[in-house]
Amino acid sequence: MNALEDLSVLKKRYNLMFTLDSYLKDSVDETALYILQRVHLVDLKSLVNDFLYPIFQEKGKTPVDAIRQYITLLVVNRNSLSSWLERSVACIELLHNEDDRMECALVVLKV
Repeated sequence: MNALEDLSVLKKRYNLMFTLDSYLKDSVDETALYILQRVHLVDLKSLVNDFLYPIFQEKGKTPVDAIRQYITLLVVNRNSLSSWLERSVACIELLHNEDDRMECALVVLKV
């Protein structure tokens, strides 16, 4: 996919609005983190599996670092986010590597 197609998918499927400049200016990890912060919880699994993983695979990467960073952000801001735990658990379930899952689960469990 190209950037315009990506933006179209984000708008139509996930109701997320981005300008082309904001979508392209950051690294793919930074953009993924930005998107994760804005997607509705019910769309999180679909967004990661159907949108982020394919985009990262095109670049020879995975969104694991962005997902881990997002979980950390949720934990740090847990007092101001009512659904931080649900979002954290949903993100942990999206990690394919068992070690990554366990490390993130431990971070969440500690708080």
